[in-house]
Amino acid sequence: LLVPVEIPFTLEKEINAALSVRMLQAPDYGRYLVRLDGREVATLDLQHPSIAPVVHRIGAHRLPAGPHVLRFECVGKAAASTGYYLGFDTLAARIQAYNRPEGFDLRRAQGAAAPGTE
Repeated sequence: LLVPVEIPFTLEKEINAALSVRMLQAPDYGRYLVRLDGREVATLDLQHPSIAPVVHRIGAHRLPAGPHVLRFECVGKAAASTGYYLGFDTLAARIQAYNRPEGFDLRRAQGAAAPGTE
């Protein structure tokens, strides 16, 4: 029986961030479905011939303040894997200092230099 691994975390304020997880890969690691608050965000094959930490991007997300859960569900293993292990290290959120509004074209912004005239 393979039990899912859940990692709860709480945010003090809403964030809009690019999320990544740092995982271990090894010869005896499995394949995992990754869910964030119940939504599927990635599938990771963690089997690798040597043991190595690897960063996997799991997408940009707007997360409200409050509790959240990152969940790993084993969905099998690669043929070369000798096991179903999982090695989680870090969840990281990269928050941009500035986000352009959707559809905003800086080249057409008032006062912007014309291409080739800078």
